[in-house]
Amino acid sequence: MDLACPGAHLYANLRALSQVAPALVNRISWPVSGDHVGRAEEGSWHYHRGDRWFPLSLGDEARARALDPCAGSSPLAVLGLGDPLLVADLLAQDPERVVYAWDRDPWLLRLLLGAADFSDALLHGKLRLLMGTDLLAARTALASCDTVMHPVLGQLYHHERRLLAADPALPLAFVARGGLFVDDVAEALWESGYRVYTLDLQGLSQEELALAVREARPRVLAAINYTEGLVEFCHELGLPLVCWEVDPSTSALPPARLCTDSAHVFTYRKAHVPLFRGAGFSNVAYLPLAANPVRRAPLPLDPEERLRYGGGRPTYVGSSIALEIPRFERSFLAVAQKVGGPEVGAEQARAWLERALARQRQDLNTLLAPTALDDIHPGLASASGGAAAQAVAEISAAEKRLRFVAGLGDLGMWVWGDAGWSAMDRLCPGHQAHYRGSAAHNLDVTKIYNASAVNVDVGRIYQADIVTMRVFDIAACGGFVLAERSDALAEVFEVGTEIETHGSFDELHDKTRHYLAHPDRAAAFAARGRDAVLQRHTISGRLVQMLARANLA
Repeated sequence: MDLACPGAHLYANLRALSQVAPALVNRISWPVSGDHVGRAEEGSWHYHRGDRWFPLSLGDEARARALDPCAGSSPLAVLGLGDPLLVADLLAQDPERVVYAWDRDPWLLRLLLGAADFSDALLHGKLRLLMGTDLLAARTALASCDTVMHPVLGQLYHHERRLLAADPALPLAFVARGGLFVDDVAEALWESGYRVYTLDLQGLSQEELALAVREARPRVLAAINYTEGLVEFCHELGLPLVCWEVDPSTSALPPARLCTDSAHVFTYRKAHVPLFRGAGFSNVAYLPLAANPVRRAPLPLDPEERLRYGGGRPTYVGSSIALEIPRFERSFLAVAQKVGGPEVGAEQARAWLERALARQRQDLNTLLAPTALDDIHPGLASASGGAAAQAVAEISAAEKRLRFVAGLGDLGMWVWGDAGWSAMDRLCPGHQAHYRGSAAHNLDVTKIYNASAVNVDVGRIYQADIVTMRVFDIAACGGFVLAERSDALAEVFEVGTEIETHGSFDELHDKTRHYLAHPDRAAAFAARGRDAVLQRHTISGRLVQMLARANLA
């Protein structure tokens, strides 16, 4: 395949496509970003997802494996256009065969059209391009096709593949693209009798998003965490919204600018209910987090795995928050200098920050930042939407987490997460905690929760009113967790029976030592905790509650 003249290929292909599918040419030309796709020096393409780059270009062996089952003349559906060579090889394998090529991502269609001259196949109907929700309209034709999945993109597009076999009479739900928790909610929607399609709110043009809603006519858009403009988008298109806030936000909640009657917001923090209502959202409810007991479940581990994943040790898996400290420091300094006026320079602002942090270090279990800041300078805590207070709270949360984990080092503590955990060396010189790197795969996290003798929960200092997802996930795995004590925890678990708790570092250290010495007692807690999650705290159960409240069950 000639890759030397992508511009010429793109022009020839678009000219041919304009004769058979002019509307698709317009859609491909709508503005989108291509920052998530990169090309290495040797010419291979890669796809950015989360914090990692994944290969799109297939090697000869991988492409041969994909071609091997396609030797017949049956029409083919290629889902995921990460490697244009695969499409070219399928067309060359049997020039009379029809190949449907679909992707959710308009940028990947552009790359395909710039990679080779497909104009003849396009004009003669041998290559039929589909984008986004075209998949739904073409379901009947695609149902009779053999399916070829791109190895990487196929993992991202598994809901779309499932759509091809689903009963079209089932109601359709759009799920806003996101991380792991999004996939859990999508699975719960399938369980509740919905078909599921993933809508990339950040990666598609406004025109394509609106077209997708009008053409597919979903019954609901489900989103994890609220983003600015979401309620307005749904209102303008008459699309009911169900949004579950599950993560802390570092920016102020924007006010709703249009009617929110068909939007239902659920938040993991009771304190956020009045915030959403104050921003103009009429349907807001508190809903604790939960676990997916299919993804988080007891696993049989061989002795080597058990040792590798923390067997017999206390462990922690999660963000250090330390990598965010420079950003929050900059945010604080900017607000402090703005509030203090010309006489407050960077040095004075930094001194204010150190005073506030020193005050907070006196009690790592109670949020003191707002009071400390107003003592330093009246109005500083509430300035710029509370940005200074938020910055101090986040930095303090990082310090608390680092100190607690490092402080368990004498008990054999292992920690997995981001590189920010190296800050323990500066904050707690001589600590004995062992950083194990990142838990690269979701399965690794489940194995750690299963293997650990004591799974430690250390929440953010400003979120003492929530039960972290970690607690539900560990319990679902049948692991023993020492959870941070709170009123919210006592509302969802029977403390002292289903869950064991700590309220300070000293108590955490003492109880960790105790349960390391008494694994039978830890196992009894773990069994009761798992039963509680299965009975009362599954994501599918939470989704049933959300749909019922929104009259969408």
